Order: sequence, then C-alpha cells, then structure tokens
Amino acid sequence: MLGIFKTSVKKIEFSVKHIRQVRIERKMFGSELVLQGSSLRIFRNMPGSTGGDLRIKINRQSQLAAQNLIEGITAAKR
Repeated sequence: MLGIFKTSVKKIEFSVKHIRQVRIERKMFGSELVLQGSSLRIFRNMPGSTGGDLRIKINRQSQLAAQNLIEGITAAKR
C-alpha cells in the first residue's frame, strides 16, 4: 500500500528577541503576516520563509488577531 500524507506545521517556537520587525502586508487577494528575523538562520527550516522573513497568509477573520500579535511583539521588545 502506498500512501502519501501531507501534514502542516503543528507548533513553531522562537524567541521574540529574534524578531527584528513584524508587519501585515495587504495584497489584492488577502494579507500576509510578515516576521523579519534578526538573521537569515532564524526561520531557515520553516515553510513560508525566504531570505530571513517568515510569511504567513492570514484570512480576513484573523486580521484582528494578527494585529494583536503585532502589538504584543512590539510591546515585548520595548
């Protein structure tokens, strides 16, 4: 029997101190939460990461939660 299972990431952990910048980029057909790491190696093994950035697609219902996350990260870095 041959089977291929596609799974998604269940849990990702990293320290807030490794995040340089966080923002929401609004695009024509949705938005993305963009986390910029302090180095290229922070997000290297995570799906959706390119060049030190981690991009997470967010739907319209999750935009308020993403904004709250941005505010929380910004407050923790102060």
